[in-house]
Amino acid sequence: MSHVKLRDDDNSLTIVIDAQTLHCRGVLWNAVQVEAPTFSYDFFEDTIHMTSECQINMESSNLPETISVKRMLSESGSYVESQGMEMRLVIQPPDVNVVVVGLRLLIGSSGHGYAPTEVMLGRRIVHLEEHGDKRWYDLPLTNSEALAMHPSVSLRVFGAVRPQLNARVDCVEVYVKPRSEVTGAGGT
Repeated sequence: MSHVKLRDDDNSLTIVIDAQTLHCRGVLWNAVQVEAPTFSYDFFEDTIHMTSECQINMESSNLPETISVKRMLSESGSYVESQGMEMRLVIQPPDVNVVVVGLRLLIGSSGHGYAPTEVMLGRRIVHLEEHGDKRWYDLPLTNSEALAMHPSVSLRVFGAVRPQLNARVDCVEVYVKPRSEVTGAGGT
């Protein structure tokens, strides 16, 4: 096994190449495994909360068309539910001059068994460790991830804790930064 350490523009990416086994912790892309990036605990303090201005749409294999779910995700007691094995939420800010740099997800308030087991943000898979307990999950993006997904962010939601149930997301909060701050901080 050979290890190659590289630094992403914001010093948060380590690449480990394992051509023999092809199974390690993290996300695997074409025989290259990428460990989860690390972020400072105050990451969201330097961002702009912009959920109310963003478009949030849901796509699912069992739905005939894309539907807007922003209102459902902002009302207390509401949620969006997959209509099959997975659902995809597409989040788009109102202006191309701002970039989505992070999401916060509320999972588990509509019932323990409906909580998803993992989500995929761009190419990064995030395993939801609480297995159904009600809590917020912070999903910050590196500058490179944010710019690669710009102008819209794709969040895929997989499998509920109880396999016979569809996964639910109770709330999504969207955080942005001006594009000039993201590209000026090492992105391209």
